[in-house]
Amino acid sequence: MAICRWAGPSDLFHTFTCNPKCPKIKEFLKLIPGQRSEDRPNIISRVFKIKLDQGNILNTLEQNCMMRDVIL
Repeated sequence: MAICRWAGPSDLFHTFTCNPKCPKIKEFLKLIPGQRSEDRPNIISRVFKIKLDQGNILNTLEQNCMMRDVIL
């Protein structure tokens, strides 16, 4: 809400989902016996952050023509 007050309402809202059976998530969960992906939201967010920093998510959106130049 603070961002909307500062920048105004957004024109576009993106949501992302995550596959809990992703190999990276499984790799992290092997280090903690008896844990499932729903028990460890910190691992899910860490994998998301790694993928975001690598540019995989935004590059995929751009390559698939999901993001175009914004016309004002």
